[in-house]
Amino acid sequence: MRSLFRKEQVSHELDEELNGFLEMAAEEKMKLGMSRKDALRAVRLERGSLEVTKKVVRSAGWEFLVESLLGDTRHALRRLRRVPAFTIATVLTLALGIGATTSIFTLVHAVLLKSLPVANPDELYRLGKESRCCYQGGYSQEKEFSLVSYDLYKYLRDNTKGFAELAAFPAFEPLFGVRRAGNSEAAQSYPGEFVSGNYFTMFGIRAHVGRVLTPADDQVGAPAVAVMNYRLWTEKYGSDPSVIGSVLNLNDKPFTVVGITPPAFFGDSLRNTPPDFFLPLNTEPFVQTDADLNKVDIYRG
Repeated sequence: MRSLFRKEQVSHELDEELNGFLEMAAEEKMKLGMSRKDALRAVRLERGSLEVTKKVVRSAGWEFLVESLLGDTRHALRRLRRVPAFTIATVLTLALGIGATTSIFTLVHAVLLKSLPVANPDELYRLGKESRCCYQGGYSQEKEFSLVSYDLYKYLRDNTKGFAELAAFPAFEPLFGVRRAGNSEAAQSYPGEFVSGNYFTMFGIRAHVGRVLTPADDQVGAPAVAVMNYRLWTEKYGSDPSVIGSVLNLNDKPFTVVGITPPAFFGDSLRNTPPDFFLPLNTEPFVQTDADLNKVDIYRG
């Protein structure tokens, strides 16, 4: 700090140190028979300008960076004060830039720095034939469909003993037209996902309110039920507890909301629009008339 507030004293001390070094170098040459005048001149020629050396020494210190920053800031403020419109545009640009950086960091944090918000994420494996099995709708680069049929999934689930759980969901991400039963308002579109009955059990996820889906919900003839995303519950319905047990029409088909996901749970993968509704996989033909249960993605845990 004394370098900033006692510049003259520090500069004087630097002069003394450099002159002392110059004298010592000259004495070495005088021992070789040179006169004092010739020795000093030879040292200056070898070492260069003393003023340049001072600048180099000063610029190597942290205080030089502080002084430069303060000087640049003063200069920028003077320029901005002269052009108010430019000042506003600059501030807005900085604000947008900082906001974008924050968003990017949030995304990177979600992808690289944070595990999936599930129990024991290191024990999860996504199964598929190709390295690109679980992206781009399940097609590999060779246009070969690499997901498995629903029948094969059920066979693996029931006959593979090496997995604690084997869950499945279709390769596509459906949109549901949603409105409360008995309400005449226009339906609103929300993303969803059809999942096997053990989906939440495999991830070790418990409901924030109510319950999650179970294998019993994923049986033919079982009542049509759904689990709602926490974000939608809070933003759309204001965390209204009466939503639990209420009936919503999804694509004009009645589903009873049985639970709300935990706040941190966003599904099985990072996507721009995480599912707002989770429905039993077996209800897909009931909701999607063109559904194809022969193409599902599977997770093992």
